[in-house]
This record gives sequence, C-alpha cells and structure tokens, in this order.
Amino acid sequence: MADGGHNDAFDRWRQDPLVRLEKSLGPLQGRLLSLLVPECDDDPDLADDLVEAASCLRSVQDHYLPGMDIVISQSSLSTIVRFADQLTALAKLLTSNEDLDRASLLAHLKDYSAQLEDVLDAMRCDFLGEVLRRQDRARESSDLAAREVSAISRQIYFISINASVEAARAGEAGRGFAVIGEQIRNLSQDTSKALSRMKEATSSP
Repeated sequence: MADGGHNDAFDRWRQDPLVRLEKSLGPLQGRLLSLLVPECDDDPDLADDLVEAASCLRSVQDHYLPGMDIVISQSSLSTIVRFADQLTALAKLLTSNEDLDRASLLAHLKDYSAQLEDVLDAMRCDFLGEVLRRQDRARESSDLAAREVSAISRQIYFISINASVEAARAGEAGRGFAVIGEQIRNLSQDTSKALSRMKEATSSP
C-alpha cells in the first residue's frame, strides 16, 4: 500500500509541467556543450530537437498545460518566447555551416541556464498566483456560506424563543414544547459557536 502511494506521488511529480519542461530542456544544454569538445561525436539530431523544443515552448499552454485551468500570463509568455527564439537561433547556428563556429555557440550558451531558470521562475509565479487566487475564492465562498448559516441560526434561535413563550402560555400542556424549544435554542447557540471557531480558523495566517 505504501509502495503504491509512493509510485502515485512519483507519477504525479513526473507529470508536473515544470518537471516535464526542465527534463526536456535541461539535457539539450549538455548536448550543446559536448559540441565544444573536439573529441566528442557529432549530434546530427540536435538541431531538429532544438526546433521541436522551441515549438513546444511557443505553444506552452497546449503542450505543457493540457486540460489545466492555469493560464500563463503575458509577461511569462514573453520570457518563454525569448528562450524559444534562443533555441531557434542555436538550431540555425548548427545547420548554417559545416564547420561549427564554437565561439558563437559558446556565446549563445552563455545565458542558457539563466534563461531556462527565468522560464521556470515565470511559470512558478503563475502557478503560485493561481493557487493564491483559488484560496481567496475558497475563503470568500466559505465566508458567504458562514454568513448564510449564521442568519439561519439566528432565525432558529428566535423561533425557539417564540416556541418557549407559547409553551409557557399553554401551561402544563405545553411543557413538552418548552423542552423542545430549549433544545433547539441550544442547537442554535452551538451552531453560532462552531461558526465562530470556523471563522477564526479560516482567518488565521
């Protein structure tokens, strides 16, 4: 059972959009760096993989966030597109000449890690912002429900008082109704206390 829970958590981690993005883009940097080492073999598929990665970045909402109701902000999209342009430029550099211009490649790679981290940070900010917005909406819904229940509780309280008054007027015949009225009043008061505790819990930082 524990192993199953661990595997589920691991699967969810692997499907996380940020993890998928980092796992797809991170290795490209290592492959590019290997081109700077004369003894390393050529990587004929690297240019195509760079173009594909750039295409996926430009359609980040559809490729990395399918079915998720999280929208990437325009600011984050600008950061993502800049990195996609960088990948495209690297692909062109690899295919432009037979002899690789290692100096140009090194210049392009200089900011690769920083740009990748900028992309991840931008998406993290969007994810966190969405989480906070959902928390605010949940808190607002909770407050609204609490106010409605509180209003119903007050109505029940006043009804129980009226029932007790009418039971007192009825004398001996109304004694049973007086007991019921008291129980309803206690229930209403317990509800009010529970709502107060809930309000304190939800308003705590």
